[in-house]
Amino acid sequence: INPAIALLFGLTFLILWSRQKHRRAILAFAASYGCLGVGFLISHLTPEWTGLLNVFVLDSIYILGTSLMVWGICTRLDIRPPMTALTVMGIVGLAIIMVVNAYGVTYNSSLLVANVVIGGIMVFGAWMIRRNAFEGGVEALVFWAIFLAGSQFWIRSGVTLTMETVQAGEAYRDSTYWAVLNASVALFSVVVALSLIAACAPALIKEVRTISETDLLTGLRNRRAFDTAVDDALLKSARAGVATSLVLLDIDHFKQVNDTYGHQTGDKVIADLGALIREIPRESDVSGRLGGEEFGI
Repeated sequence: INPAIALLFGLTFLILWSRQKHRRAILAFAASYGCLGVGFLISHLTPEWTGLLNVFVLDSIYILGTSLMVWGICTRLDIRPPMTALTVMGIVGLAIIMVVNAYGVTYNSSLLVANVVIGGIMVFGAWMIRRNAFEGGVEALVFWAIFLAGSQFWIRSGVTLTMETVQAGEAYRDSTYWAVLNASVALFSVVVALSLIAACAPALIKEVRTISETDLLTGLRNRRAFDTAVDDALLKSARAGVATSLVLLDIDHFKQVNDTYGHQTGDKVIADLGALIREIPRESDVSGRLGGEEFGI
């Protein structure tokens, strides 16, 4: 189930990114879950993957996926991603994993180091966004999801590996460690993914709403959005007892512009007037294109 969960969420983030391609953080989340899904597939489907080369490939994928997740979390909040720290942690951690895997007395030591490295990267990511934990709401949810997901790598591996001596090969898949690992990873994969989706969704909803309410030619509100804004303004004006003015305007002899210079020039005239209107109102004012060459403020 873990490969399916990871790849499904990777696809979900990729679809979200396709709707707002300027948000690199969402693409990083898609790549992160894609890497984790590939790693899970390798660990599940490869009969013997405990050799040095296989461990190197598998743990490299896990470390890359985790680092991409931390990079995306920081980028989404306009926090400068700690690329140097993430790179050093990944390279040093992978080197230690390889040494321990080659010279460790039991396979437990290699597993423990791998869990410490991956969990450490996630906890480091939580530390980078620690101030957002006090904001409440979805930002606090992301912090605690990442922090707990990283912490469980330390706690779970420490507890389960002290209960048994894990053997490499097929015996590894019959161990208590393997069973607890799969259950915990499945749980936290879902928790972390849902928290990140919850953090990304409001921006997407706002962007879609803005597009649906904006006249593409002028950048002003379209007729429907303008009517709604006027109703709200009149309601606030009545409650506050403050006078409100409505300006309706159009472009004189606009048909002659189209007939003489063509519709492309006419569109440019409308766009230029729209740009001018956007600069005039105060922050509390509303403006929109009512249709054709007619505008309202």
